[in-house]
Amino acid sequence: MEIVRYSNGEASLPRDLSQIPVFLTETQRDLFFSFIRPMKPSSDGAAVEHKCMQCGQIIPNISDGRRHAVSHLRIMRLRCLLCGSGSFFCSDMRLHLQYRHCEMLHTAPEGYVVPGNAVPCMTQSQARLFIEL
Repeated sequence: MEIVRYSNGEASLPRDLSQIPVFLTETQRDLFFSFIRPMKPSSDGAAVEHKCMQCGQIIPNISDGRRHAVSHLRIMRLRCLLCGSGSFFCSDMRLHLQYRHCEMLHTAPEGYVVPGNAVPCMTQSQARLFIEL
C-alpha cells in the first residue's frame, strides 16, 4: 500500500479519468470474462475472434471482448452528475454528455452546453466536470 500526502489534505481527481486503473485478481478476471470465449484456439498468440456466450455477438479480439463483457455485467464506476446515469468507461460517459444523451443537459450551468442540436455540445474537459467517481 502506498500512502500519498496532498498539501491540502485532500486527493483530487486525475486530469484524465480514463487513466484510473482497474485491478482484478486472476480469479476475478476469469469470473468476469468467463463468457467471452475464443472462436478457435490460437497457438501463436495472434488475435482471434471471440464470441460472447451471453448474446452471441462475435468480437474481433479479447480486448474488445472484455469491454463488451462489462456492458453485460452492468458495473458502474462513473456517474453523470446531471442525470445519475452510470458507466464503466470514461469515454462512454463523455459521449453520454457530449452527444446529448443526457436528459438533464438543460440543468447544466449556462455556457457549458452549446445551444441547439450541435454535437458535440461541449468539450471533453467540460464533460469531465459533470462526471463523478
